[in-house]
Amino acid sequence: MGRNNTMTATVETICQVCHERCFLECQVKDGRLAKVLHPGCEKGLYMAETLHHPDRLKYPLKAAGEKGTGKWVRISWDEALDLMAAKFAGIRDRFGPEANCVGITSHHKERTCDACHSLAKFLNTPNILDANYQCSQCSCISDFMTFGEWTTWETRIDYENSKCIVIWGANVVDTRPVKARRIFEAQKKGAKVIVIDPRFTETAKRADMWLRVRPQSDGALALAWLNVMIQEGLYDREFVAQQCLGFEELQQRVAEWTPERAEQITWVPKEQIIEAARVYGRTRPSCIHTRLGVDGQSLNSTQTCRAITCIFSIKGDLDSVGGNILHTPGDIPTAAALGPREYLNSTLNGFRNIYWMMRNWRRSPDLEAKRPGYRDYPIYNGPQEISWFDYNSHYPTLLEHMEEGKVRGLYIPGNNAMAHYANPKRLWNILKGLDFMVVADLFMTPTCEAADLVLPAAHAAEIDSLNHTLSGAPGAPYGNSIVACPKVVDPPGEAWDDMRIVIELGKRMGADVPWENIEEFHDWMLEPVGTTYQELMAQPQHQMIFPMDFKKYELPGWKWNTPTGKIELYSYWFKKLNYDPLPNYREDPVSPLSRPDIYKEYPLIMVHHRLRFYQNSERFDCPSLRKLASEPEIEVHPQTAQGLGIKEGDWMWLESYQMKGERVKGRARLVPEMDPNVVSISQGWWYPEITSPDHGIYEYNVNTIISDGPPFEEFNGHHQMRGILCKGGKL
Repeated sequence: MGRNNTMTATVETICQVCHERCFLECQVKDGRLAKVLHPGCEKGLYMAETLHHPDRLKYPLKAAGEKGTGKWVRISWDEALDLMAAKFAGIRDRFGPEANCVGITSHHKERTCDACHSLAKFLNTPNILDANYQCSQCSCISDFMTFGEWTTWETRIDYENSKCIVIWGANVVDTRPVKARRIFEAQKKGAKVIVIDPRFTETAKRADMWLRVRPQSDGALALAWLNVMIQEGLYDREFVAQQCLGFEELQQRVAEWTPERAEQITWVPKEQIIEAARVYGRTRPSCIHTRLGVDGQSLNSTQTCRAITCIFSIKGDLDSVGGNILHTPGDIPTAAALGPREYLNSTLNGFRNIYWMMRNWRRSPDLEAKRPGYRDYPIYNGPQEISWFDYNSHYPTLLEHMEEGKVRGLYIPGNNAMAHYANPKRLWNILKGLDFMVVADLFMTPTCEAADLVLPAAHAAEIDSLNHTLSGAPGAPYGNSIVACPKVVDPPGEAWDDMRIVIELGKRMGADVPWENIEEFHDWMLEPVGTTYQELMAQPQHQMIFPMDFKKYELPGWKWNTPTGKIELYSYWFKKLNYDPLPNYREDPVSPLSRPDIYKEYPLIMVHHRLRFYQNSERFDCPSLRKLASEPEIEVHPQTAQGLGIKEGDWMWLESYQMKGERVKGRARLVPEMDPNVVSISQGWWYPEITSPDHGIYEYNVNTIISDGPPFEEFNGHHQMRGILCKGGKL
């Protein structure tokens, strides 16, 4: 349907507030969003409160006087673009292209990703500060290195036809409500649901089995599952024999990981470990859904994910109905002609994307080698022939480069880094110390406060864009479609599309910009599938659906996208780079088991969780959502709370061993099902209405008590975010 800003109209589009990407029907009256129909969650329901918020950024603002003092002067877009072009070019010419950096936001807003990667190309810089650095990269590394695609992280899971659904380290009811409905509809039809989580989440309450694992010991649990499955023959022998390499080595590795041994490490009774492994192993088809509880936030994340990947690999349900499905659309001739790696990186559900452009932009080896983390973390930050993430920088090293003056310029759209990253007090000083920093966002965030220039960005509902579905759309339950997403309303004031900002900046800097405008960019994206944006808009629900073939590995000429062409239970690249080629478990260097002395002083294990109303550090501007969740909460066992003199609803504080002397606070919520030694604090908090530059981050945001320093995860180099020893008390 169309739109008309002088009367009531209905616009069909995709919600991009979170990863779910639900179809929406938006009623527009007199140019304003009046009502949202069929939203997947509260975040979409109250979208109008963000779009029409009186505090939206509407005009470019330049810092007046010293940065960080909250003083701004309005300037024109021409002035802003000229200033950016001069500053970034000056930094490049004086210190080299590696002295500039581009920040990237969470991937639910595809436009900022497109803009960031494009700008990195135009600036010729190898540096990207990725907000997903501690989000999902370890499962991606694990899947790619094992069988050559990424499927564990919810991108393609056939929940509807599965008979056993394992949800490992995720609370889908709060964070993925559309997927939760699909999962529990399958449960009603007889599927078993197993949840593995330290918290008794809304998802765990509805599961058939809940395993209360000790935070960050999931790798030991996964190895014990493999032990039971292999010992009892609960795997597909034919699939393993035909498709896998390294099964004998894996069998030897997990032989020592008995349920009895895992019980001592995970605090999960051995009987539960055995029962869960048997239910999963005996039930087909099955699938596994993982998220941040195991992925990207502990010091053993990649090998934990490797063990989980091996579980469903030997089960034989990979790329089967009811299983974890390969991302490649059913276009085997094209894949064979290009080669699997080139094919995957030149298409995403069949259309061109910025990752393709980045991988086909050949930087000089000398410039590529200057990317922070290039040598220390080659799989995540290294050469293109190895890494699937060659556009990323190692965040802790990048911070050091900023402190040392090696990186001096930063453009960061839609990424509230101050609320998103650990140790925000250090980060504030680093950002303020940069020669030039630009932030493009919807609101004046704590990150904006440190900038030289703040740009008003358009919301995803205020621009025409392209997207691909993840939660599934009508006719495309596996997300196998591309969708034209028309804007619902016009942006306020002079707010611009992120991609328009980058295109205009690239032109001013004399870069080779492939597109004159947004319309050309969209048509360039769609060129491989032979359509245009306007033609796609004319399709039902503005989408093009791609066919899905299951068990593609049975087709003639199929090879898994690995060096050996097989599923590598024993990893070629891990071995070549002197990593352990088999999944393993290593206890964190500071944990109840490894450092009982520190555990005695800091007797609680801290994790954190997301409230369903917010997306990371976003939506705290929304009045209706703030009424639903107005303050950070800390989940704590009643026995633990009693020992601290804390009652339900009391304000309490937490302090970690990593950041002694720093404390954050939240309201106590007593949860009898919690382990008495574990607490969980809600994350992402900041208060737009607090006038200090930090907007309350130092007092309320859990990242204040998390260190950004070593030790680091061995494959992608992230620091620890969960399972951190802490102590607490009543305020």
